[in-house]
Amino acid sequence: MMKQEKDPNELIMYLIVNQELNMSPPKIGIQMAHVATNISNHMMWAGIGSHFSSEKYKRYEKWLHHNGNEQKKIALKARQSYLIRLVALGFFHIRDKGYTEVPAGSLTCVGLGIITRQEAEPFVKRLQLLK
Repeated sequence: MMKQEKDPNELIMYLIVNQELNMSPPKIGIQMAHVATNISNHMMWAGIGSHFSSEKYKRYEKWLHHNGNEQKKIALKARQSYLIRLVALGFFHIRDKGYTEVPAGSLTCVGLGIITRQEAEPFVKRLQLLK
């Protein structure tokens, strides 16, 4: 079976979890949902502020409705030091309130937004899938 070529222009939401926190699967899911919600809200507000003509909003609409509403997401894992570097570059992130499993202020998840495979490559090429 031949491996399918991946489209470098495919839009994907990349979510990167802090592997050092040893969060439970439900906790990881919630943290990823938080950052995904922040990304979606940001893209929608970009549309509202521009009367739905901004490039961010057009990208969001394409991601929402392309290929049968697939809304592709990829979950990865990384060390906290790498996540801190991504935050410094301005990517979306979640810091936990500390109510359950991790200390308050813990950097749990970073989202790269909705970007193409090609745009994501420099940031994700050395990361492993979250399993």
